[in-house]
Amino acid sequence: MSDFARLTTGSPSEVPPRIILFTTDLGCGGAQNHFARLVEGLFAERSPRWILSLRAPPAENFSLHGLVVSSLGYRSSKDYPASMMALRRMIRRTDADIVYSLSRCSNIVSLAATQSSRPRPMTVLGVNENLGAGVRTRHTPAEHFWWQAQRLSYRYADLILTNSPDSIEVLEREFSCPPSRTRLIRNPLPVAQIRSRAALLRRVGSPLNAPYLLSFGRLVEGKGLDLLLDVFARSTARSLGFRLVLLGDGPLACALRRRVNTLGMADQVVFPGWTNDPLPWLSSARAYVTPSLREGLSNAVLESMAAEVPVVSFSSSGWIDKFARAGAVAAAPLNDVKAFDAAIERILESPLHRAQIVSSALRVVADFESEHVVQEREELIRQAWNEFNERSCMGRSLNSEGSAT
Repeated sequence: MSDFARLTTGSPSEVPPRIILFTTDLGCGGAQNHFARLVEGLFAERSPRWILSLRAPPAENFSLHGLVVSSLGYRSSKDYPASMMALRRMIRRTDADIVYSLSRCSNIVSLAATQSSRPRPMTVLGVNENLGAGVRTRHTPAEHFWWQAQRLSYRYADLILTNSPDSIEVLEREFSCPPSRTRLIRNPLPVAQIRSRAALLRRVGSPLNAPYLLSFGRLVEGKGLDLLLDVFARSTARSLGFRLVLLGDGPLACALRRRVNTLGMADQVVFPGWTNDPLPWLSSARAYVTPSLREGLSNAVLESMAAEVPVVSFSSSGWIDKFARAGAVAAAPLNDVKAFDAAIERILESPLHRAQIVSSALRVVADFESEHVVQEREELIRQAWNEFNERSCMGRSLNSEGSAT
């Protein structure tokens, strides 16, 4: 049904929008967990929805919460034009009202496809990265390319939802996005479920027969894991017999293992590999340590807070700063390894300080409970969709009047 038909047969709020939920890939990681929670809850049972991945899903006939996942077959940059055309065909086939993309690559493909579609669906972009950090770290040709692609295209989005306070400023100042179309959001998290299960797992016992610090996620650039190894090599935690567990996998795995051997810590740094369920490791960790230099809003941080595991982080984003002011996270100035190590040491040596951080974190993370956050996001999208329909109807009326005269 077209936008005009919807407006003439009933108010947009009475007719559910048809939505394509579009991400870059469905591999493992925090961003993919975020996407899965949205698929589970966003407009569920109220709107026709299609799940789309730019890259092929991990298995044929892959489904997510009962919905079959389609793929545009992207493999490399040469596939961008074909991906854009494939998305345009899917928009026509589904008569989609909204395309909600949730990562940088899919955002660019979405804008290119929707801007050339007639009638044009509303475009909603999810920005799950700290664009403020991008201002400081555009060192490679690829980083410059992506920055310019976003700067030139994002202003044409109808709504941008970002989980990073730093990104809001960049979107408006650097990318010329209208402030009326940018919104700060929170990540959905099953807080009560994580807290309950973590308590049960602690009673079951630790997966390691020694106390440990934990960092988990993709082993990639920007996570600061090489810096973490240098911190641990000189830390009080190491001298107290603690291990460092790097849970995950990625392109830096081999380099990090070599670095561990160079520092003489092969017996003290553990690489369990990738797991789709980090909670058994997280629940027994003495602290979650994240030296990431450019997070937007880390799901791993939120999950640690919900699991009652204290977090030590660099002040890498507005959210971390906000959590630190609330006493929910121990934060060190960016790249200040001495302050980072001191924050770890204080948590390990002061049970009272640890308990205070955990208590504050539970109060803060309660606001991220999935059901409430997804409902808020749905309302933002529905409001923007109503406004988009009104603008579209007004534009068609003006065009009709101009043609008549």
